[in-house]
Amino acid sequence: MDANSQLFEFILNAALDPIEVLQWKNNSMYLKKVDNYQDLSVHCLVTPSNAKFLLLHENRSEDQIKNFFNEVYDLFVHVMLNPFYDSTSRIDSSAFHQKVSMSIKKNFV
Repeated sequence: MDANSQLFEFILNAALDPIEVLQWKNNSMYLKKVDNYQDLSVHCLVTPSNAKFLLLHENRSEDQIKNFFNEVYDLFVHVMLNPFYDSTSRIDSSAFHQKVSMSIKKNFV
């Protein structure tokens, strides 16, 4: 793990504290910008099951971020609807990861 990935992980973990406060003050699943560090911003979507999707980025439009979160949430719901999936376990589906990567390319590249 290089220094940047450790820093990014630290920033995302630190963003969980303001998310815990904001999620109860907001009726929307999309919390928008919840934290920032220098030129990096953290946006968040909290699902009804309290799963949190975090995006660490610099200079992305609100529409790009919202579209990305909507696509990833749809993928997440499809996984959760699988009766054989244990909702407390990690999502280890290569198809899920591939579709998330495609959404990243579609919305941000």
